[in-house]
Amino acid sequence: MLSPTAIRWAAVPLGLLAFGLRVLAETWWSEVAFRSFDRSYYLLATLSGLLAAGAVPFGILLVLTRGDRRPAAFERRPGRLVAPTSPVFASGMAIMIMYLSAGLVNHGTVGRGDDRRVVVDLDHWTTVAVGVCWLFAVGFLLLRRPVAVLDAHGVTVKRLWTVNVLAWHDLLPGGPASPTRRRPASLRVYRNAAPVPGPYLPSVDIPVSLLHIDAAYLADTIRYHVDHPDERATIADPG
Repeated sequence: MLSPTAIRWAAVPLGLLAFGLRVLAETWWSEVAFRSFDRSYYLLATLSGLLAAGAVPFGILLVLTRGDRRPAAFERRPGRLVAPTSPVFASGMAIMIMYLSAGLVNHGTVGRGDDRRVVVDLDHWTTVAVGVCWLFAVGFLLLRRPVAVLDAHGVTVKRLWTVNVLAWHDLLPGGPASPTRRRPASLRVYRNAAPVPGPYLPSVDIPVSLLHIDAAYLADTIRYHVDHPDERATIADPG
């Protein structure tokens, strides 16, 4: 079984594969479909090629991560526990970005009949646009969000664009409850009082489906430190 780091960076070759397959689907396969099918099936055949171009790299990713279990453990950092981003989510997003970037490649046909052929035009601006998309994909792998951080002060949930900070004394005792599903989409944490000043959010959802940690273990750890204030100062200590 691959390590989380290997799964994350597998997105680079798989993303390049997705990019190349989509370019082939929109050029070579589209031309094959044009010559082989009548108009009623040409669009369906072209669409099937595009779907297959995306399905192959994602299928490989699923095979590589088959049997991958989310650990009942945090990453320990000085003074805090970190529930990191799921490498499968990060890798999948990077592959998707690189797959979509192939749609920026300009192409067309020249000639007619047996002389008809596909021409790909990689001009300066197209190259720059594709390069920016690839940099964004790699940046997504490096960003490592969403993430949940537990420290002596509370729980911090960092999403792609937003951050929620939940102080221990603001959380409802006895919660959050352990999820009933094996892999829930989110873990809801309730507040016991409105923070003053500032907007009041009665609850915050932690996106556990996008984190590399067992959801029940995360819920149990948060609940334990909500109910045991004396343990918060040593939350990241071994043992």
